[in-house]
Amino acid sequence: MRILIVEDTPDVGEAIVAWLSRVGYAVDWQMTGEGARDALNVQSYDLIILDVMLPDIDGFTLLGQLRA
Repeated sequence: MRILIVEDTPDVGEAIVAWLSRVGYAVDWQMTGEGARDALNVQSYDLIILDVMLPDIDGFTLLGQLRA
């Protein structure tokens, strides 16, 4: 399973990525909504863990764009 983490707080993102990687998941991490959108343009994901308060595009807006 490939998972995309979208989290702008470094210690939180690192902890999530470390734990999911330890239990065997392929994990990519982006710190901005733009970075997440770029990653989604080149890779498909089974799960996205999305922070709602990002520095550029808030998570709700990004989710709406993904669903459209």
